[in-house]
Amino acid sequence: MIISVTLNPCLDKTIFVDKVEPGKRVHVKSVKYVAGGKGMNVARILNTLGYPNIAFTIAGGWAGAFLEDLMRKDNITGEVVRIRGLTRTVTTVLEEEPWVATEYNEDGPQVSRDEAAEIESRLRDLIKARRPEFVILSGSVPCKELVGIYARIISYAKSLGIRTILDTRDEALVDGIKAGPFMVKPNLNEAEALFAKLRTGSKSEAGHEREYKRINEYKCPDRHLRSDVDIKLGAQDGAGRLYVREVALRTVRALLDMSIQVVALSLGRDGAVVGSRGLMSARPARPDKSPGEPGEVEGGGEGIWEVRPPPVKEVNPVASGDAFVGAFAYAMASGMPLVECIRWGTAAGAANAAMWDPAYCSREQIEALLSGVAVRRL
Repeated sequence: MIISVTLNPCLDKTIFVDKVEPGKRVHVKSVKYVAGGKGMNVARILNTLGYPNIAFTIAGGWAGAFLEDLMRKDNITGEVVRIRGLTRTVTTVLEEEPWVATEYNEDGPQVSRDEAAEIESRLRDLIKARRPEFVILSGSVPCKELVGIYARIISYAKSLGIRTILDTRDEALVDGIKAGPFMVKPNLNEAEALFAKLRTGSKSEAGHEREYKRINEYKCPDRHLRSDVDIKLGAQDGAGRLYVREVALRTVRALLDMSIQVVALSLGRDGAVVGSRGLMSARPARPDKSPGEPGEVEGGGEGIWEVRPPPVKEVNPVASGDAFVGAFAYAMASGMPLVECIRWGTAAGAANAAMWDPAYCSREQIEALLSGVAVRRL
């Protein structure tokens, strides 16, 4: 069993048109809705791979009721906490000639203190009752009343011997990192923002400044490249590519130094750098499991790997990171070695990028790409 957590879900609405001309009436060819949010994408991938899972989320108003209908349509088993606020809608206008997508992203709903307390209580009860292999905390939180919930849930899960995967950004990532999740999956932008926040934080956070310096003291070998991450990610050749890899490597090492067991640093279509502190000691003893049962990872796994995805014709990369997380968690919960977990995650991300709908790729599509994933120890 795996529990995915989505605290800022959405109605994911796509409007298909031929072309948008500002100021003119546009004919809508079709409209499609799916249950949106990073944890929803994770749940769909886990369903595709046949692994039992529950999607914990919140929902409010007519949009929340519609979201629940869409979850049922996708056979997503949900634990839904109803709130008074209205579930947000994310609208994408897709121009088919040329292929251009414009996204309109609404703010999430407000949650009262009482509702926030109920959300956290219900999630704790679910984790305690189900004792999952993983709790996957995905995406942003919608309002200040839920700030800090990821860190508290990580600490609670650890007290029960349950591993957590954190895939978020901004303050939720900063707070969650301090609680010591089993795994994090930032991209370079999110990681740089994390270390910048730690560097400028309170005195209690000053110990993390050395990790930030370890990354930023590295000098770019190409004087034409600026040091910001957007330029790093745009550097595709020669010294620029070496610079991206070196910065990614230093970032992964810095995060591992913060007592995180597995770090998967996304480089977008260029793959990822994945690091592990060694998985034998990564999972606390569970009173309800014996060594060697499914979900226990045998063997070591300490090291850092460069990962290159298989070549695909990219259609829509949105949710590829969620597909990676879902397939990685599936493989690890199934007892596969770390490198195989990396292959499954990367193949799922590539399969997702080759289609428009988020996290709707099939198991067959994922399996067909496994052999094309290149994993090299650094």
